[in-house]
Amino acid sequence: RGRSIKMFRRILICDDQKLSSAMLKQMIYRNGDYIIVEVEDLKEAKNILATNKENGKEFDFIIVSVTFKKEDLFDFLEDVNENEYEAEIAVAGAAGLEDDIINKALSLKVGKFLTKPYKEIEVRNFL
Repeated sequence: RGRSIKMFRRILICDDQKLSSAMLKQMIYRNGDYIIVEVEDLKEAKNILATNKENGKEFDFIIVSVTFKKEDLFDFLEDVNENEYEAEIAVAGAAGLEDDIINKALSLKVGKFLTKPYKEIEVRNFL
């Protein structure tokens, strides 16, 4: 008899706040089977995305915090677009994000904004 192989969706979390990242990870695991990779800086995130794409293991989702410097955040999102990664992208930040961040993020194909502290219903709806 053949055994079915369970496919785990892959998520990259880019958040420099460890507690916030840990809480997000718990919420994700409560809502399904995922492979989660966490990074604390966007340079590392870029390297992981590139390496995984080369190995045929693209991420399904990317969640990136706005706690990074604005220029670094935009540079990261531009890199994701230029390299045509297939992942759905969410930007996470406090309620009332600045309009320039929202507009720029939308122009860079960000599909969802998540409120920090994370809310499980928002996370579930994104995934």
